[in-house]
Amino acid sequence: MRAAVFFLSPHLPTSPTHHPPLLAIGDIDSSLDTVGVWLAERDEATKGAKERTPESNFTRGIVYYLRKNKIVGILLWNANDQMQRAREVLASGRVVSEPAELLKTISLGPEDWIDIIVAGPQ
Repeated sequence: MRAAVFFLSPHLPTSPTHHPPLLAIGDIDSSLDTVGVWLAERDEATKGAKERTPESNFTRGIVYYLRKNKIVGILLWNANDQMQRAREVLASGRVVSEPAELLKTISLGPEDWIDIIVAGPQ
């Protein structure tokens, strides 16, 4: 298995905005299918999850890269504390049949706080 770990520093002078720390392991390739598991934005008053819109912030999440439904890469977006679990998931060679199976593969919070976004190759 080809695997690599990358650390993209939030301190690189790419733009004046803040970028969360990113860690990636395995094959991270835009030609692969992806499933993003993201913490939903929270409503300050109700503490409930806000509905995702094009203006929503993506502050913490995990993007799984799939080849023929097998997890071949994982990108951690502001979730660096989950790297050990990401290594375990990647090493397992897990195959998924439905994106919802990835909801709790690496836990980011209670299920009702999580959004799943599925995308094909770009």
